[in-house]
Parts: sequence; structure tokens; C-alpha cells
Amino acid sequence: MSLDKIKLFKILIVILPVIGIALPFWTLNFNAPMFGQKWLKVSVWGTGGVTGPLDQINIANHYVGLSPIEPQNMIEVKLLPIAFIISSVLLALMLFTNMNRRLLIIIYLIILLSLPAYFQYWLYNYGHNISSEAAIDIEPFTPLVMGSYQIANFKTTTYFDIGFWLMVIPLILALLVKRYAE
Repeated sequence: MSLDKIKLFKILIVILPVIGIALPFWTLNFNAPMFGQKWLKVSVWGTGGVTGPLDQINIANHYVGLSPIEPQNMIEVKLLPIAFIISSVLLALMLFTNMNRRLLIIIYLIILLSLPAYFQYWLYNYGHNISSEAAIDIEPFTPLVMGSYQIANFKTTTYFDIGFWLMVIPLILALLVKRYAE
């Protein structure tokens, strides 16, 4: 590969997380008997927003004593775009400078791994903060940050969406470029 093509490829790698800001980061598909065969979809976006029929999900959650999901009060979601930008900066430093690459990789991995860990922590707290005055009594539960589960007759499937993977893939590509193209 010529030096110009390598440089363009490195630029593309650095830009990928920035593109991820405009895409869904994490998605929840939710079904309850009150929705029939219809599954509801909620996505957390790299822009720091949440889309989907939260009003309907909040109604269902109310019956089992879960707090309403209120994206406007979720500072951690609003900070998500910063993780994408920091990822791009770290990739640029990794690919275009002589800074300590191991340190940059460690920082990148800390950011990358802390996102799923924090989402799982948030879900744990959400499933364990149940009102005792709810119409339907359920035991505390821990939703999965990634996977399928069922609590009573509520079913969910969750996964990290394209925005998350646009943080993972560039790191892998950056490591490969540094190893094989230089």
C-alpha cells in the first residue's frame, strides 16, 4: 500500500468514531402482553439522545414499580458524544504521533470497556429500584446489557448497535495498520 493510501486509511480510521455519534449506540427491544405481538424499540444514540416509545414502556414499567425512563435527566447519556470524540483523538494520537502507543491503547480500552460496564451498572440499579406500592409485585432483577431475558411476562433483547462497533472496529484497524502497514 502506498504512503498516501495508508494516510487516507488512517484518516478514515480516525473519522469512524465521529460517524458513530450519529448512529444508535445501544438498543433495547421490549415486548409485554399489553403490546400483543408488537415489539417496541428504544435506542440510545451517540448524539446523547434516546428514541423510541418511552411513554408506552414507562406505562408498562409503572405497573411493576419501575421508575420512568427520563432521558432528559440521564447525564450519562448526554456525555456519550464525548466518548466518541475522545476515541477519535486517541486514534489520531496513536496513528499520527510518536506518543506512547501502549498508554493510548490502555486509555482507549478503559473508555471502550467502561461504556458497557456502566450501562450494565445502570440496568442493575434500574432493576433493583422497584416500588413496593406497584400493582404487580416482582422481585428485583438485573437486565442484561447485551442479550435476551424475560422477567415475568416482559421480554427484552438488548445489544450494542453500530455506534458502539464504530468505536471497536477503528481500534482493531489502528492496531493492524501500525503493525503491518508501517
